[in-house]
Amino acid sequence: MIVFMPFALFAQGSSYTLNGKVGQLKGAIKVYLSYYMGTQYLIDSATVLNGSFSFTGVIDQPMHAYLVSSKHDIITHNLKDNYIEFYLEPGIINLEGTDSLKNAIVSAGVVNEDYKKIKITLAAVRKETIILNNSYKEEVKKAKSDKVSDYFEHKKDSLDRIKKAISLTFIQDNPNSIISLYTLENVGGLIPLVQEVEPIFNSLSNSVRTSKVGAEYAAKLFKIKQTSIGATALDFTMPDKFGKMVCLNGFRGKYVLLDFWASWCAPCRAENPNLVKAYYKYKKYNFTILSVSLDEYEAKNKWLKAIVNDHLTWTQVSDFKGWKNKAAQLYAIETIPQNFLIAPDGKIVAKNISGEDLEDILAKLLK
Repeated sequence: MIVFMPFALFAQGSSYTLNGKVGQLKGAIKVYLSYYMGTQYLIDSATVLNGSFSFTGVIDQPMHAYLVSSKHDIITHNLKDNYIEFYLEPGIINLEGTDSLKNAIVSAGVVNEDYKKIKITLAAVRKETIILNNSYKEEVKKAKSDKVSDYFEHKKDSLDRIKKAISLTFIQDNPNSIISLYTLENVGGLIPLVQEVEPIFNSLSNSVRTSKVGAEYAAKLFKIKQTSIGATALDFTMPDKFGKMVCLNGFRGKYVLLDFWASWCAPCRAENPNLVKAYYKYKKYNFTILSVSLDEYEAKNKWLKAIVNDHLTWTQVSDFKGWKNKAAQLYAIETIPQNFLIAPDGKIVAKNISGEDLEDILAKLLK
């Protein structure tokens, strides 16, 4: 009965017990259970005795989890045959195997059964993707030509389209499954196209859409719609590096690039030279940049140092709350770098512009 409880009851928290028995883990010291609770990364460990181990806990929604074995008293990031993916769900979860965690069989409730279905349907394309990635690595070592990269990019796009089609079919056939929602999140990615994803989300059953994770995804889609091209940019106020309060609406009358980044973000730092180039080329033509840092307070000095080293002379703000940054939450930021180009009237005219595209767009807008 616990296995088939309505998803709404997860909000109160439900307990699970994970019992494992894998013969070849006799030499391992521990197994590590890891998963995300919202933005918080949680990890637990259990000692292995004669191949057996056990975990208990409380969850407020089904959680995609990893179980990793290690012969050392520390989790390993070299995942080969020593890990398995599954879902934490209420009730008893049994995991049994003879040779490794990877080949162990998970016996649990409806969530894991549906997860097995989607894994089976995607198995072939995932295998092809792994083979393609390994081949690409070998070709990179040989460094033959750019045409090799073009071939692999084309092949990867083809496999992605196949994976997406299979995933959408699963969602259509299983509207009552919470796994369909998780599958939709994977299809949409970190920055989903609302016009594409929302109709599919609305096709899911009411119990799935009103579950905790369903409500969270609906809220994310709503925020993205509020910050879509053509919408009025949402205002916020935040202190700059001198402690002076700066509000986005204070830039009305100019083209402003609202840029989300952090000093620890390598892709952000790699993109900064393009921002610097565009800024100095167009700042005299009614263009500026407002950068919002997702650094935390402990990294304030690193943030200030990055501003100097990267020659970021425009306005820089941060509330030092990391991913919980007020502006980042307002704009549904879950990955960086991200940016929004805002016109003098406050309307968003472009999003997530990188490389030379920013200069091209500014050249057209500013003539």
